Amino acid sequence: MKKIFGLALLGLSLSLGAANEMGKGGAPPSKPLQSSALGYLTVSPESLQLPPMQNKYFIMPQSELPLLEESQDSYMLLLKQDSGSMLCVLPKQKRYTLVMDLLPNGSIRFRGGVEAKTSPIILKKGEELPLLRQDEEGNYALLSRKKQIFTVFIPRDTAGLSFDKRSAFEKYNEAQKQKNLKYYQGAWIPVEEANAREKEASGIKESQETQWQIFLKAAAEGYLLRKNGQLVTGKLKGQDQRQLLFETNGTETWLGCEDLAPLPLEQILAQGRLFEGNASLSDALACFLKNELGETARNLEKAQAKFRQIDASTPDAYNSALGKLKELGKLQGDLEGILKEDGTALYQYQVFPREELRYHLASNHILFKGKIWLLPDQPCTQCKCEGQITCPSCKGVGSTTTVCAKCQQGIAPCPICNGEGWKDCQTCKGNGGFPRICSKCGGTGLIWKTIVSHGSMIIYTPGGGAIVPNGPATSAGGAETGGAGASSYKYVEEQCPLCLGTGEEKIPCADCGGRGSIPCPKTQTCPYCKGKGVIKNTCQTCNGQKKLPCPACEGKGYKGAPQDYSPPAVKSE
Repeated sequence: MKKIFGLALLGLSLSLGAANEMGKGGAPPSKPLQSSALGYLTVSPESLQLPPMQNKYFIMPQSELPLLEESQDSYMLLLKQDSGSMLCVLPKQKRYTLVMDLLPNGSIRFRGGVEAKTSPIILKKGEELPLLRQDEEGNYALLSRKKQIFTVFIPRDTAGLSFDKRSAFEKYNEAQKQKNLKYYQGAWIPVEEANAREKEASGIKESQETQWQIFLKAAAEGYLLRKNGQLVTGKLKGQDQRQLLFETNGTETWLGCEDLAPLPLEQILAQGRLFEGNASLSDALACFLKNELGETARNLEKAQAKFRQIDASTPDAYNSALGKLKELGKLQGDLEGILKEDGTALYQYQVFPREELRYHLASNHILFKGKIWLLPDQPCTQCKCEGQITCPSCKGVGSTTTVCAKCQQGIAPCPICNGEGWKDCQTCKGNGGFPRICSKCGGTGLIWKTIVSHGSMIIYTPGGGAIVPNGPATSAGGAETGGAGASSYKYVEEQCPLCLGTGEEKIPCADCGGRGSIPCPKTQTCPYCKGKGVIKNTCQTCNGQKKLPCPACEGKGYKGAPQDYSPPAVKSE
């Protein structure tokens, strides 16, 4: 098979002219859906119908089809297929709408299977379809409807289409180049102007990408600066295209590039560090006034670290940091003066009498959780000093799981149809229709049957006697009769063939089509396990706490007794 079939094989006519080019006074051709190495098909008549590949299509449960059109009494859906897409039409009847869910994206999801009729695809005059591939039966091309792009199959004998190796836009573009024009953002403008705009747009794009990387790095450090000058401190939690998910004081907020000040990274970081340094210095002063000397020292260290990270590349912030370091040094001197006056010292931000601290450190004791002193081998290694171990029954989850006996992996049979896929129609209550008096026997369940003895034509009525041409009428009951010019006959009663003797006939239900049942989802999400397939139970070992007291240290986090301070004995003279 050749790469490109001959035009005679495809049943197309070659159009050397620009079939879709701009006519006199017309609009310029638009760009094709995509470029095609095989060529393009253009519709010549006012409209052209592409017949569906099959008359009906069964839509499987859980299918999701785009909704192209909705009328007062039907839906038109798009079934996308590489072998040729089709349009499916469903009437707005209960047996269909009961298993359909309209989604926010404009598609319809089917909870149950339905059979839909198919409809031709209408091509409009002047439409240009890029070819995707070709075979002996015809062509496969791209088409767009309602922002949906899909593949259509065009049989080889389809008339009303012209073929061209190049699109109308390509040929029009060449003609515009001769006029020193270039297509840019939907308009034809001079080449020099288009190139200048492209260069400018490229520079803007590079600048935006650079600024985005700055925002990312600043957010990773915990700082962002709004355009109104407000500093935001916190933690970067995620990103999406050109937006950052930033957490501040437990609240997550999306911040886009348009919300943030486009400043150099050093300036953003300097402002953030200066802000946090000032906050820590204020906390240190507050703790000092409350005589919380350990927390004063902790906050002084944090403030000092932030101020020293600011360098001279940001002069204003740098000079402010130098001034704050002087304030910090003064407060630190006041702290040391109080400790010396009280005969105390700081160790791990805790205040201890100086002699007691010397004793414990000289004895090689370690401070445990800032409260007690221990020997190096006393901390519990089994629980890592936590005093608790992970519950062995639930592995620290707090619950145990068992397989749900009511379903299979979270999917349970539908309780209405017991998994059969059909349920009684509520309109006809499962009868398939509505009874009425039989139109043939008038509700008696019987009709008269006439038996002619010698072939004379007999006319009879269902509820009365027979009428013989040129003879007298008869009464019911199978009597024989005759008349002038008539042969002998008799008639008898028999069961009505339409109602089978019941006297009633059934009008089919419009909602279920006379079946008495409508489609129903065969399955549902299991209500017992919520679709998870397993049921969680509170762990009986730890009562859902996930942890148990460590058996090695009895929940203390260390073994034995704490090491008390033993002052050296005073020698007597």
